[in-house]
Amino acid sequence: MPVASSSREDEAHHDCGHKEKEPEVLEITLCLPEAYPPSSQIMVALPIIPICLGSPPSDEGGYESSEPGGDGKGKKGGPSVPQGVQDANSIVNTSAGPIPELVGARFLNGEWERDNSFWGMLSRNYWYDAQDNVVYPGALTHKVFVWDQNGRVGPHLAPTRKWIQWAPRGMPRSINECKNLLHKVITNGMESKKECFEAWLMLAEFYYIANLFAPTNRDHSITWAARNLRLRRPGPWITFPLIPLDPTILGSNNARIPDPEPSQALDIDAWAQLILHHGQPETRNTFHRIIFDRAFRVSRRSVWRYLLG
Repeated sequence: MPVASSSREDEAHHDCGHKEKEPEVLEITLCLPEAYPPSSQIMVALPIIPICLGSPPSDEGGYESSEPGGDGKGKKGGPSVPQGVQDANSIVNTSAGPIPELVGARFLNGEWERDNSFWGMLSRNYWYDAQDNVVYPGALTHKVFVWDQNGRVGPHLAPTRKWIQWAPRGMPRSINECKNLLHKVITNGMESKKECFEAWLMLAEFYYIANLFAPTNRDHSITWAARNLRLRRPGPWITFPLIPLDPTILGSNNARIPDPEPSQALDIDAWAQLILHHGQPETRNTFHRIIFDRAFRVSRRSVWRYLLG
């Protein structure tokens, strides 16, 4: 019996020693911040797109059928549209709607309107007149550019084009201006080839730019163009002189920008400046998989991938 008791005491001491070696549990309390910084994404109001609703039941005359078993069609054979929907459609078709913050706005003639510079995304076939917020296409581009460089002396050349009356700012400001350029100029067999060609150039560039903006950054006309415009060139391409490139567009007249120092091996801005200077269009130097737009803004992510490669 004493031997058994001694054995149990040894086991008890062994268990106690084993329990003392177990790791301690630490309790950590996380204190969350009271407020998070705002999101960097620009949120704008979505364009108002009215939905054509069925006409409500009415006991009055007019286009509503009062006969038993009537199908709700009017005398002209179509369903009547509520006046509220008609007014909403009219507002959407004739107004620009809310101007997205990313696109930008200009204050001209006592009213706010969309900035038609589009952050420099216009191609060389077009010229943006910052003073009047107007975009000119084709042969009119070079003529207005020369007129501007000469101090704007003499009559303005834009009124000589008939399509200007349908889109006074060049780039359509409303859905109606898009449709007028399309149906009253481009597909109008009575207009001259030059008028049709320049109107087509304007809508083609507008369609291209419209697809560069996310749906949340489009006004009414940009939304309509991205969804509905499918254009074919009306006739052959008409050649015209291009405006010369600005020699100081890159901010430097130096014929050669040296390579970044070894300490700048991963300096994205330094390499982006080098790539812009030596890899711009119309040069023989090539940099693969570098992304930049017509405003000569380089995507830092593409430069970073280039450096890692």
